[in-house]
Amino acid sequence: MNFLFQQYIFPLLLTIIVEFIIFWLIIKDKPTKLFFYSFIINSFTQPLGIFLYQNALINFYIAELLIFILESFLISLLFKIKYKKAFLISFLANIVTALIGFLLL
Repeated sequence: MNFLFQQYIFPLLLTIIVEFIIFWLIIKDKPTKLFFYSFIINSFTQPLGIFLYQNALINFYIAELLIFILESFLISLLFKIKYKKAFLISFLANIVTALIGFLLL
C-alpha cells in the first residue's frame, strides 16, 4: 500500500492540485469546474505517462512530450479555448509539475 501511494496516488493527487492552481490562475473560471477538469485530464494522462515511461521503454522526455501534446488538446476541448492558449497552459502546467517531481525525487 505504501508503494502504491508513494509511486502512483501521491504524484497523481499532487499533479491534479498543482495543475488546478495553474488553470485557476490563468483561466479564472469556476474553481469546481477547473478542479474537475484537472482531475479528468490527469486521471487519464498520468497513468498513460507512467505506462509509456515504465512499459513502453520510452525516454522520460519523449513520454512527457506526448502527454503535453495530449493535455493541450484536452485543455482546448474541455475549456473551449484556442489551441495556442491551451498549448501554453499545458506547457506551463507540465513544466511546473515536472520540476516539482524532480525536486521530490
